[in-house]
Amino acid sequence: MRGWKWRECEERYGVHWPEDHTFFEVIYPETGERLGEEGKGWLVFTTLTRTGTSPFATAQEITPG
Repeated sequence: MRGWKWRECEERYGVHWPEDHTFFEVIYPETGERLGEEGKGWLVFTTLTRTGTSPFATAQEITPG
């Protein structure tokens, strides 16, 4: 799949990502440990099906609430 992008739903209720092409998790940056939904850490986005490049992950610090 080439050139896929996120988009907002018709109800304007957030963004939808192709679940079979992406993986999201929250990690504690100092240890790489996965956190639950209540944890404060980095949101890591990993592509699973990009062609022509290696899979990569990118992270951003988040605070619940």
